[in-house]
Amino acid sequence: MKRNATHLVSGLVDNGVFHRLRFDWPDSFYATNAIKTYLPESEGKRADQVSPELFDQHAATWRDELDAMAQHGALPHLVVIFGEPPWKQAWSAFKPPQANGYKHLRVLDYKYADGFHFANRLRLGGANGEQTTLLVRLRHPSSRTKKGSVSWLLAQEDFWTLAKA
Repeated sequence: MKRNATHLVSGLVDNGVFHRLRFDWPDSFYATNAIKTYLPESEGKRADQVSPELFDQHAATWRDELDAMAQHGALPHLVVIFGEPPWKQAWSAFKPPQANGYKHLRVLDYKYADGFHFANRLRLGGANGEQTTLLVRLRHPSSRTKKGSVSWLLAQEDFWTLAKA
């Protein structure tokens, strides 16, 4: 996770995105699991073993975490989702009707690129005012495919169109 996150942040900062921010590992990073309860390895070692219904059950906790971060002025500028199975719950948390159910988080804008299902640009509001947040989907670090890797993402024109909008 550290290697992927720091590589992505370096690519963003080097290209003028978030150039005024400082990212330090681990202080600048927050990690959480899509499934909030223990699953035996035989049922949940890989995300494709986990049913969509189980991701849906735990999505409310993800939204509660976002709302708590907004309440305490700790909204992230970059959210990285590893793997495709939890991606729908991640991005849908920022769209109606879920986006309308927060006490502290305000979703002010939501941008995406048609046909490019690896990133969204959000304008969020919380205790510290408004900010831009990038929501990014990467392949799971254990995956061997190029598509969805940090290097692949940083080479995509659609990604930079969103990141620099």
